[in-house]
Amino acid sequence: MIDSSTRNVQIIATAFHEAGHVVAALQVGCNIRGMSVSFDRPGDGLTIRDKPKMSNPIHPGSTPESALSAWNYALENIQKEMKIFLAGPIAEAKFLGGDPLRLRGADQDRFNCQRLSNRLNTLNEFYRGFYPIPRVQGHKVLNQVRVSTSKWIDSPKIWTAIMTIGVKAARVGALDSSEIRYLIGKADGTGHQRSMNLL
Repeated sequence: MIDSSTRNVQIIATAFHEAGHVVAALQVGCNIRGMSVSFDRPGDGLTIRDKPKMSNPIHPGSTPESALSAWNYALENIQKEMKIFLAGPIAEAKFLGGDPLRLRGADQDRFNCQRLSNRLNTLNEFYRGFYPIPRVQGHKVLNQVRVSTSKWIDSPKIWTAIMTIGVKAARVGALDSSEIRYLIGKADGTGHQRSMNLL
């Protein structure tokens, strides 16, 4: 049994973690359906979103240029997905002033990033068969995305968006898409829209 102060920290840390996923997903153009933080099981949270399009509409074998375009498309979308996964534990760590508290959640995000890193290696080899694109190592791309995501989260506007969503989620437990968009000033204008636009 955990004491109430530890329980509250876990709930807030989880809310910031999920808010990091939400803000990153919105920033890369994903549709957010909602997010939740468990009060019964502190440390459990969920973000429901559409994934970036991973199926590549460009056939690499048409021309050498199409192979390069297909590779660039794949690289861009995998980097977007990495950013979404990394933003959760990075936001949580920033809130806590150290490592993420929810190791289970952070481990799952790391696992997903490693899977994407491996996919990038496979795709790089595949597209190199069509066009002499530069050799890319997935772990280096992942590290670059981690560094850029940390800097992005440190920007005052983004951190304000994460805090705004995280604090509200820690209080109420769940937010749907319209509530999230309203909080960060991205609602569609029907009703009382806040003037700020945090993304």
